[in-house]
Amino acid sequence: MERFITSLIKFVEEKSHAQEFIDGNLFCMPWQYYRGLENNQRGDFDETAYLKKIYNVNILSQSFSYTFYFQNIDDIYSPVFCMYSVYSEKNNPTTHIKLINEKLRGFGNFAVVITNVEQFISRIGEIEPVFSYGPIEYIDKENPTGINKYAFLNPILQKDRKKFVHQNEFRLYTKRVAICDDSIQLIPGTKQINPGPHGETVFKFKSIGDIACIYSMDDLFNGIDVTLSIQDWEKIGVDNLTKNYWWNGKENINIDFSKVTDVNL
Repeated sequence: MERFITSLIKFVEEKSHAQEFIDGNLFCMPWQYYRGLENNQRGDFDETAYLKKIYNVNILSQSFSYTFYFQNIDDIYSPVFCMYSVYSEKNNPTTHIKLINEKLRGFGNFAVVITNVEQFISRIGEIEPVFSYGPIEYIDKENPTGINKYAFLNPILQKDRKKFVHQNEFRLYTKRVAICDDSIQLIPGTKQINPGPHGETVFKFKSIGDIACIYSMDDLFNGIDVTLSIQDWEKIGVDNLTKNYWWNGKENINIDFSKVTDVNL
């Protein structure tokens, strides 16, 4: 059965931050920021890694394990914006939102609830440079099988199920911009933007005041009924949302992983 993303939620610490988002300010951090939050539920050291390999090394009858990550260094400076997805299997004009997982409280005290996903994506699409977007697919990254064994070739839209499935993440991202100063040498054609005081950059887009409301985190845990704006349901079907500017995890890739083997010394 097809699933629809009927609403998107942006968690924030302060109510003023919620209003800034509604007013059309897309506050983006680079991927390296999230890689540095490994002990925080927002963090994921696997971000932007296109290959992870654990080497088991035996030295003098003692076993050691080393993990190596391979990535395109330019990617860690790319802007990303994360949200929470609300799913439904019916195209109803209303939806009931009730958060359950207490881990979500760690994302902030307030939330912006978007009631027209199609229109929101349309307004994001007017930002220059162009953003890509898509819901995260949660897989078993420790024991990947089938097409998921190539998960690290698509780190932007696939995350580990055991650690992050409660986040229901929807992601906006662009590789056309890098948030870094001039001391970083990037590939030609990438626009560099000096980071703000918190390491961020802000992109402007049309206000979403007509399709979004602010709630407290307690409101969302107690449960709220949300009236959805008129939208084209076909355009918010999960299978239709992902923009594949990166490998989509479902095509055959000619890579021989057997050449990456354990090392014994």
